[in-house]
Amino acid sequence: MSGRGLGLAILLGGVVLTAGACATSAPPPPPPRMSGRGLGVAILLGGVVLTAGACATSAPPPPPPAATPKPPAMRQSDDFLVVIPNTPETSASLAAQYLGDQSKAWMIEDYTGAAAFPGGQAVVIPKRPWNLTGVTATGYRLVPILVYHNLDRAAKGKRCPGRS
Repeated sequence: MSGRGLGLAILLGGVVLTAGACATSAPPPPPPRMSGRGLGVAILLGGVVLTAGACATSAPPPPPPAATPKPPAMRQSDDFLVVIPNTPETSASLAAQYLGDQSKAWMIEDYTGAAAFPGGQAVVIPKRPWNLTGVTATGYRLVPILVYHNLDRAAKGKRCPGRS
């Protein structure tokens, strides 16, 4: 028998003896010893497994989430919004974002006098249509203006009536 066959026979014999030892109270035989060559192969195999495990890398970490753009600074009243956009904007994009309709860009353009706004510039957005003249389809608005010219004892002309 070769060395390998002998080792296998001893191993099988040990298994048979161990099974028989369970039935009897005799101590089990010592396990078979590895030869120098078998020990070298086991060490080499263990080294290969450890090296392969060290070379395996986990998946790269996911990239950090993209920086969310900072929302524009905004103040509002009952009639107006004041927005300071971070990036250049047009009146159409601001109308779509804040008034809900891109076609209302004319309101922003009429009030501010501009159609494009650089980032960082304050933009006043009217919430309602802006009617500077006060003229509507149903009429017009009267604004009383009180003017008191020089009132003197004696009349000095049409604009300076005297006291009577």
